[in-house]
Amino acid sequence: MNISQHGKRIIFFIVTFLLLIIVVISVLVLMQSNNKSTPQVQITNLDSCSENMKVSLEDLMNTTVYRYIEAANNHNNEETARDYSAEIREGSCQEDTIQTKGTNGSFDIKETTVILDIPDAKQSWEMIYHWQTENEERGTDLGTVATLNCLPIEKLKYGDFNCDSVVSLMKYGTAKSDPILQYMPYTGAGFNLTYNPDTREVAAEITLRGSQMNNEELKANLRTQVEYWFTKRNLDMTTYTVTYSYTNLDETGNTLPPDYVHYGD
Repeated sequence: MNISQHGKRIIFFIVTFLLLIIVVISVLVLMQSNNKSTPQVQITNLDSCSENMKVSLEDLMNTTVYRYIEAANNHNNEETARDYSAEIREGSCQEDTIQTKGTNGSFDIKETTVILDIPDAKQSWEMIYHWQTENEERGTDLGTVATLNCLPIEKLKYGDFNCDSVVSLMKYGTAKSDPILQYMPYTGAGFNLTYNPDTREVAAEITLRGSQMNNEELKANLRTQVEYWFTKRNLDMTTYTVTYSYTNLDETGNTLPPDYVHYGD
């Protein structure tokens, strides 16, 4: 059967169109495949500790955990997988309600502490994370959603993986051996701590409200809480220079000029 020139053109356009569709579908499939290969950590039993956590906060937490896993693998010359499954250790969940400062004043959020085990990476971490069941978009003065700290060696399920050096390198760019580094920076109820490993200076920022501002006895009590923080972690406070600063807040949560006090030499 002879096909006219017009018929050949029609067939050519049909074939070309079909090929174009195949190319577009292939590109879309490839893009979807690449999206699925984004590195991620899945905490399989997160709802056992934080039932009402928003998905977006969980995603930020997973990203943070992956970053720590990768840093530990790089430090130990281990390969990093694309995906990891993590699990909150049974019985390790501790939850507190703390007050934080936002753009529209102060409000309460959740602070949760857990032990996180990652079997494929052979790593275990203490993870502290902050979250809200409502008003997720509201910013706070706490910064990151999740912070990972090193565990005592007896709590490491898979053995030592040079955690102290990994955290020190991530936070301070130095692998100096200093037991306080694994706890820094610290955010707690009533005070925050930051650390300079070069000068061994701990900056303790204490929040004062109302009558606390002019009450030296209350200020001394808050300093005692900082001292207890060191004792609880078996840290010798006398080997550090601790500088206190006071953030004074009025009744509406606005910051007033601070009063600085120096502890020790």
